[in-house]
Amino acid sequence: MSTEFFVCTSEQARWADQQAIHSCRIPSLILMEHAALGCTEYIFNHTQPHESGLIVCGPGNNGADGMAIARLLHERQRKVFVVAPLKEQIRKDERIQYEMLDCHPIPVYEMNDPAVNELFSQCGYIVDALFGSGLSRPVDGAWLELIRKINKAQAKVFSVDIPSGLNGTSGTPCPEAVHASYTFALDCIKQGEIFPSGAPYCQTIVPVPIGIPSFLHAGDPVLLDESFIRSLIPKRSAFGYKGMFGKALMIGGSMQMPGAISMASSACFRSGIGLLSVFVPESICSILQTKSNLIMSVPALEEKGRFAAKSAEQLRSIAGRYTVFSIGNGMQKTEVAEELLHVVLTTASPVIVDADALWALGRHLEWLKGRDALTIVTPHIGEMSDLTGIPVSQIEADPFQAVRDFCRAYPRCVVVLKSCFTLISQGEKMFVLHHPNDALSKGGSGDVLAGIVTGLCGWFENGLDAALCAAYIHSLAADTSCPVSFSAEELIDNLGAVFERLEK
Repeated sequence: MSTEFFVCTSEQARWADQQAIHSCRIPSLILMEHAALGCTEYIFNHTQPHESGLIVCGPGNNGADGMAIARLLHERQRKVFVVAPLKEQIRKDERIQYEMLDCHPIPVYEMNDPAVNELFSQCGYIVDALFGSGLSRPVDGAWLELIRKINKAQAKVFSVDIPSGLNGTSGTPCPEAVHASYTFALDCIKQGEIFPSGAPYCQTIVPVPIGIPSFLHAGDPVLLDESFIRSLIPKRSAFGYKGMFGKALMIGGSMQMPGAISMASSACFRSGIGLLSVFVPESICSILQTKSNLIMSVPALEEKGRFAAKSAEQLRSIAGRYTVFSIGNGMQKTEVAEELLHVVLTTASPVIVDADALWALGRHLEWLKGRDALTIVTPHIGEMSDLTGIPVSQIEADPFQAVRDFCRAYPRCVVVLKSCFTLISQGEKMFVLHHPNDALSKGGSGDVLAGIVTGLCGWFENGLDAALCAAYIHSLAADTSCPVSFSAEELIDNLGAVFERLEK
């Protein structure tokens, strides 16, 4: 089985499943047994021996998965009860699983049996195997009542494939969905499970490989994990010198927002850059020097605490000294910001575009067309709208498509789209970082990410690898026991421990 895990729409997941069965000749019952074994192992390790389980099965393959789980739990000496569809609703593979159940002393109740109601209050946990991610119509009648009974029960809920009633592509309930404690993502995570609308129903997502060949997911977004990130980090030579690890110039700041460039530059310095300078309005140089005497300040001509028009000529005169640029943090949305951005985009060096510079780039996307050097853009949803002109609501409805379209139009560009999950993409390659953490919902978090990306670009050969590692490192640095009081400065303080963990 592949160690990679993917994030798919319901249609993509269904296509891979059907290709595995019909083109690769893998019997569906084999895939089903792999799924049941993975789910059973997790349930066994996350419940107590004395707890009884209620396996609620719907019509079709999801219900068949549930019946296989019931059988395997029983074989491991766990007490289980099964709620099954009416016999006339059981067909194909589910009929085989039902007949296998019949060979075991497992209590099976049809869904309309009055005794079912008491089981919901008696069992310590429930396995929701009503409907999978292929659900395409609203749930009603007795099935909707079963979803409501699951939600009313005071028990842990394990949902198989997806919480029943949830649309696997959009993440919207149809019209209600099970509130799972754990969701078993069979073969792949369905994108609706990580959307803001669907994620609260899924809680902890548990990837369960079922034996579908990975080549059937060629082109589908890849879920990032720690082992993959470790493989991307270059080995730094003990005999290295500062020139080997990049010379960065970070452009940004204003009297109104000096903190953004301060945090971005501090994060860059702590992310392995060899030499770091900041090009900032003259009046805030002293602020940055107070924050850190390790970062060189290049004072820019200013007007009212912002970059003055002539600062673009200043920047042009020194740009050749640097191997990587970042631009945007705290610089304000002005015509001068557009001019400064144009200067760095005409260099042959990588440029990281963040914050206010994303607005400027959105006004001049033609600058990317003739640019051969790498550009990395790091927008949140609102900034992606500024960059592309696509309404926020449309991006929120399908961020995968918004990123995919942008990367096809600008294949030399890497996109890091930030939300409750992060999409990192270049060309036809797309990766998903799913590590939701409200500690990052603070001002300055995005500036820190831009700094990490810039720092890694100084010593990584591959810009996409730098963006992937930066997003993952940023996420790990936010792990905290108290997200309420967490700050962007603490993100920076945690970077050393994260790098040490990933380099072991």
